[in-house]
Amino acid sequence: MKVLLINPMLAMLSNRDLEYPLHLVYLASGLKEASPGTETTILDIPFEYCDKKMRRLPPAKAQERCVDSVFRKRGPFDLVGLGGFCDNFHLSVRLAEYIKRRYGSRIVMGGPHATFVAENIIRDFPFVDFVIRNDGITPLTRLCAALNGLDFREVPSLTYREPGSGAARSTPTQSSGPDVTTIEPDYGLVDFGGYRRINPACLMLVLAGTGCPYKCSYCSTSLMWERKYRVLPPAVIAGRMQSLAAKFPGARFSLVHDNLLCDREFAVKLCSELEGKALSWGASGRLEHLFGDRGLMDGMKKAGCIGLFVGIESGSRRIQHSIGKNVDVKKVLPLASDLIASGLNPVFSFILGFPQESDSDRNASVRLAFRLRVMGAERVNILHLFPLPGTEIAERTRKVSAKNSYYTPPLIASDGKTRGMIHGHPEIFRQFWALKDRPGRSLLLPHATWRLQELAVGHYRSFNYLFSVPGLPPAAVFPVLSGRAWKPGLTACIRKKLKPSEFLVFREIFRYEKLLLKMVKARGTAAPRKSRPFDVGRPYRLSGKAFLLESRIRLSDYLGPGPLPERPRPGRTLLCLVDTGEDIESFELEPRLFKALKAAKRRPARPGDMPREEGLGGKEDLIRHLNDLADMGAISNV
Repeated sequence: MKVLLINPMLAMLSNRDLEYPLHLVYLASGLKEASPGTETTILDIPFEYCDKKMRRLPPAKAQERCVDSVFRKRGPFDLVGLGGFCDNFHLSVRLAEYIKRRYGSRIVMGGPHATFVAENIIRDFPFVDFVIRNDGITPLTRLCAALNGLDFREVPSLTYREPGSGAARSTPTQSSGPDVTTIEPDYGLVDFGGYRRINPACLMLVLAGTGCPYKCSYCSTSLMWERKYRVLPPAVIAGRMQSLAAKFPGARFSLVHDNLLCDREFAVKLCSELEGKALSWGASGRLEHLFGDRGLMDGMKKAGCIGLFVGIESGSRRIQHSIGKNVDVKKVLPLASDLIASGLNPVFSFILGFPQESDSDRNASVRLAFRLRVMGAERVNILHLFPLPGTEIAERTRKVSAKNSYYTPPLIASDGKTRGMIHGHPEIFRQFWALKDRPGRSLLLPHATWRLQELAVGHYRSFNYLFSVPGLPPAAVFPVLSGRAWKPGLTACIRKKLKPSEFLVFREIFRYEKLLLKMVKARGTAAPRKSRPFDVGRPYRLSGKAFLLESRIRLSDYLGPGPLPERPRPGRTLLCLVDTGEDIESFELEPRLFKALKAAKRRPARPGDMPREEGLGGKEDLIRHLNDLADMGAISNV
């Protein structure tokens, strides 16, 4: 039997986001162990889409081209498996229809989205033959055997179309047999070297376990794994990481688990197993499993942890209780301080748009998110709520209508046919129907939340100031962010609501951040760091990777994680920002040196253009300042 497992296009079109499909590696490995005669092929369409020729095609067309290619080289296939997450499930369905129409293969779908709409899929899409629910390894191996003559009723966790009547039938969810934690993955099924050539920063995914014992009302993950918390032995996890590190030196790992730190004893053993092995890795955890536990944090750092994802979701105590997350929001900032001090580079996530939210709840979430970013969080994700199939929130609003929801197009492949499919089957594609705000709340559309996320990446200092010192409620800018011409509208809105002195501070911090973003986007061609002494007696030139910034306020008062001054102090800042090739560094300048460097930007400066030595405290200070700038690559001799 020949089986094709497909990872459809993701809402990811950048090479920097490319990762290999670990879930398909496990499915293919399970088939290989249980049915040695089965020939399994993995098709990772995001990987294929990184080809320049493929990028010229629309995503939906590129998918079809990839399928045609693999059928031409290795087909025909008896069974084609398609997964898909909530943001790309429409692409899986479109591709299933194409494969059935063109090649006639049997189609099986699975994954967290298909699990909760299995009977709807079988009933509404005649080109899909089977849906596997929950953990798919044992059901998939049994299904392959059933295609050779066994009864489909003997396949666990299977939803299928009954012969004759065509009605959807579901078998009981599996209770025994091999699962994802017992399979030995065959990493040779994918070309890791190819992924790293496309994305040198590609994380090596290693399964650490599955499941989460909690029951948050917006999350389908714990339901997918039936709230069973499972982990692999620490020695097994460490062994797999070492094996991959030997083949790919310098690789960084992501330990795949929904809630890795739920069991402290396991976490301590894992850190002990990894300590001293020079492996860099990241993981996910909950606040209550980390708060006040500096011993665990320090142990994780010693074991090589360089990143930790923590879901906060809301800065409101009331919303925390209503969604079943129950995070103590008073502990978030102290925990963030400990994580940052430990060097664990935390990433925090927030969700806006819960049905029970008020403007004050949303204000608390946004203010907390920007505060965490200023404190030194690696990233803050601000997401919009889309009720996922199977979750408690989706069940509360089971019927999608124009009164309670509005359509939000998918990020990719939202052509007319896709829109018609989504509108015709709203229960299957519930993720594209956001809940409408109730009367009395400021308008917050999903693209406004994405714009907040954009601001949290590049302009978190200025907006943290805006939301804290002047105290502007974030909800006051939601309607502007929801509009089309949002950038000029946002500036006008802020100017109108602030005092002139407050707007001056906001604008100057924003200018500084805008210059930083410009330099970050231009990274990749930076001059290497200089090391030779600078010759004061020769003409000099300002580097193309150095930028001057003159601010009307003391920027140093506003750029750190400490408390912000209520009033701007008199003074100004003259900065030289330099891309050294390793980092972006800043150097504060004396006025005369700033004037000299400004002249050197227009033309090569002569020794006579140098500022007078007494203006900088003497010749030694002048030479020291210039050498510091030369070391950073800001200036060089002509």
